[in-house]
Amino acid sequence: MITEVVLPTTVGRARLLVGNVKGARGLLVLGHGAGTGARTPDLELIADGIDGVAIIRMEQPWVVSGRQIAPASHLLDEAWLDVLHKRNTWLPAAAAALPLILGGRSTGARVACRTALPLGAVGVLALSFPLHAPKKTNRRRDSELEIILGAGLPLHVIQGDKDGFGTPAEFNGVDVTVVPGRGHELLRSRDDEHATIVKAAARDFATRVLSL
Repeated sequence: MITEVVLPTTVGRARLLVGNVKGARGLLVLGHGAGTGARTPDLELIADGIDGVAIIRMEQPWVVSGRQIAPASHLLDEAWLDVLHKRNTWLPAAAAALPLILGGRSTGARVACRTALPLGAVGVLALSFPLHAPKKTNRRRDSELEIILGAGLPLHVIQGDKDGFGTPAEFNGVDVTVVPGRGHELLRSRDDEHATIVKAAARDFATRVLSL
């Protein structure tokens, strides 16, 4: 069962879609992309459940308020940090203290990378990480991945091999699960023929990180 929680942040109200936390041994918090909310097929597929992991999706204030365009990166980070620093106010105490894995798709994956260290995350799961804007391969965002790699934290990317924002072959020193024939959208539906690849990669990464 998914519980919806709306919380005030310093930049507006955020919405949380909170999965079952009972019996969990870790949290996986997922953010969404710049053009969508938290109900995309890939995020919903993962939110269906990973044994032993409480999965939470956060919708940024700009989505909750009905705006069409995402704000500046620092405002996305600010809302995300505000919500997660205060997780003991909207989660049971035992759940709030569990190891925290951050993740997301596209822009949400970037937010997860930039905020992992101040939030004390134990790993980052990045879906459709936008390594660069389409056809602008000279303006890469490796530095956001290097935050995680440099800290020695586990990082895993799930990427379509036709993603115009960066193909799997363009990532350096990063573990990548390849979704064949897919672009930035990754999955067309929760029943997509490649859904098992995405679900298995997320499950295996979370399980491995929580066993370290």
